[in-house]
Amino acid sequence: MDERALFALAADVSLRPELLLGLQAAVGLHLILDYDGTLVPLADRPEAAEPDGALLALLRSLLAREGTRVTLVTSRDRATLSRWFTDVGVVCYAEHAAWRSDDARSWTRRVESDNGWMARARPALERIASEQPGAALEVRETSIALHHRAVADSRRVGWIGALRGRLEPLVRDVEVGVEFTRRAVELRPRGQSKRLAVLDAIATRKRGEEIVAVGDDTADEDMFTTLRGAGTALHVGRGPTRAPWKLEDVWALRRLLTSLGSSGIAYR
Repeated sequence: MDERALFALAADVSLRPELLLGLQAAVGLHLILDYDGTLVPLADRPEAAEPDGALLALLRSLLAREGTRVTLVTSRDRATLSRWFTDVGVVCYAEHAAWRSDDARSWTRRVESDNGWMARARPALERIASEQPGAALEVRETSIALHHRAVADSRRVGWIGALRGRLEPLVRDVEVGVEFTRRAVELRPRGQSKRLAVLDAIATRKRGEEIVAVGDDTADEDMFTTLRGAGTALHVGRGPTRAPWKLEDVWALRRLLTSLGSSGIAYR
């Protein structure tokens, strides 16, 4: 990548050229990427955010670069990740690191948890979802998400604000947290966190490898905090974050990743 192209990219994604030069000069890269709102735009329904061909090609181009590892860490369930990424070759963490797979085929449990709370909480959550047009409940293996992206803007803020008092009693006596994100309200065991993917990356770091964690929402802040001093954290979009670097949107991140996967950058 010549100097003009490098500085143009830095302006495009609001990153300083020295960061890009550092990524270029790294012996290797381990990219830890959130999915929704990071690699693809947020969708009103979870099933509408299927990866496009350009994204799949981008991930393959990154994996084809010598010294590059790519890990997806997401709230998505493992069946969805298997359907979308089996032939890509990325490492996947499903349901906030409850499950891990090297190839999106064979999964191992990363976090053990008692999921008895789900059967008790589900009826109340179904009633809550039915009260608001556009709300949808997604029940996974170890967690539940109450999606609100399709709720009318005029209703969403007030409705979400009133939810905390209704949800917390459902998990009061169990080790389950309630987290409000840009697309859903997540209920999951407290031990399940995307930070586990970062800890695994640090534990298996290769000599000279730069770890880069990228996300867009509150659920990704644990990654950024865990990585502090051990790698590079990038936040996609606006809003407060612990990450020292910001990208404007999904497309800015894709342009950055495209530059890292291009023939113009070779790792030593």
